Amino acid sequence: MLVRPAMRGTLVVRFAGAGALAALASLLFAPASSARATVEWQSPNEGAVLKGTVGIKVVGSADGFLERVEEIKLAAAGEGAQGGSWAGQCPKDKDCSTFSLEATWDTRRGSSGLLPNGTYVLTAVVRTSSPFGGDEGKSEETVFVSNPPARPVWKGEGVVSSPEGAGPRVTLTWEAGKEPDLREYWIYRQAPWEEAPQPLAVVPGSRTTYEDRDFVAPSPRPEGYAGSYRYFIVALRPRPSSDRSTSAKCRLDVKGNPDPVGDPCIASEASEVRGVTLSPPQPPSPGSSPAGAAPVTEGAPPPPQAAAPSLPRATLPKPPPVQDAPFSLTLPYPTPANLEVAEPGEESPGPLGWAARVVRRRELDKRAVLVPVAGGMMLMVSAGLALKARQGLR
Repeated sequence: MLVRPAMRGTLVVRFAGAGALAALASLLFAPASSARATVEWQSPNEGAVLKGTVGIKVVGSADGFLERVEEIKLAAAGEGAQGGSWAGQCPKDKDCSTFSLEATWDTRRGSSGLLPNGTYVLTAVVRTSSPFGGDEGKSEETVFVSNPPARPVWKGEGVVSSPEGAGPRVTLTWEAGKEPDLREYWIYRQAPWEEAPQPLAVVPGSRTTYEDRDFVAPSPRPEGYAGSYRYFIVALRPRPSSDRSTSAKCRLDVKGNPDPVGDPCIASEASEVRGVTLSPPQPPSPGSSPAGAAPVTEGAPPPPQAAAPSLPRATLPKPPPVQDAPFSLTLPYPTPANLEVAEPGEESPGPLGWAARVVRRRELDKRAVLVPVAGGMMLMVSAGLALKARQGLR
């Protein structure tokens, strides 16, 4: 069968028109599930560490035919803490194929009060609509909130006391921190003999007072512990991280700054310096009892004194044995012919515990004695006769 050219053109037009109508119908009567709502995070980035006030920006898009973005909702939530929620709607008189929502988040405060540091999830939901239905897109990001504690504030002055029988004490008091996750306080002190503050004590975050009793001055220091002491405190709370536990021990240097190498805690600014002056210890007044002694009552006999403990007498070594042998000794008077060393105790001992005595070891020589005596007597008789003769001549 032959087909005329004119009829052939008519058929082509008819088939082309039918195809266009089918494509239009597929777009107009497409199911609502074919519409697409997408979410794009502008800020913050995934895994960001946040503190203070930060900005959040989300862009929603509607990719379906005749579809527009109606609303974007944002929420921030942590473990048992609601960080906040925000919402934005596109005006009806605008073509909102894309729509952005910008919000400001104070990471320190939430809907129910101060927020703890930790891991938070940001959730963005984009809702779109069209004449034939709508769609909803959702996206999440994980961020870490890490805010330092507020600067500690002293409560009154340091109180100095000296209980009876004890050394000085300084009581420090400060205002309670308001952070829900306050971990601990570090107390620093600079003594009169120190050139820089030194860590003194660590107390739990629930404490608001501390009593300093450690006043031992280095020796020698004539004034002892007396002088001016300077105190300040630092508050700490956990610093969250994706790779560090918040239960790790805090590490600080002597200036109150966190360790720069991944310290698990974040410190506050140091408090104002609180100065305390200690006077030198006063000697006990007359009539008062020193610390630890029994009190004395007027008119009553004094308490008995404990007897002094008896000390053992020193035992001197015995003198060495004396050899029974003669020896010579130069004396300022004529030396006896023979000298013998006496036994210890026979004579009055000298400095070394022994004495010497003179002993004649042989019988006396009578001739040696009588000759001098007879000579003396003859001299006396001769002298008497001479004197008598002289008197007779007169």
